[in-house]
Amino acid sequence: MNNEVICKISSQYDMKIDDEHIANVFQGKEEYLPDEVKEEIYNVARLHANDIQNQL
Repeated sequence: MNNEVICKISSQYDMKIDDEHIANVFQGKEEYLPDEVKEEIYNVARLHANDIQNQL
């Protein structure tokens, strides 16, 4: 899932993030990313979770 997030953020926002940025957002730690990028991280995670759930 992290690769999906990294690719999407890179292409939509022309910004480099890594696994640590993603983990910090999910853990509620201070992360200096625009709010729209944080929302997109959550959106990709929701879609990923829904895909897994639909496969069950």
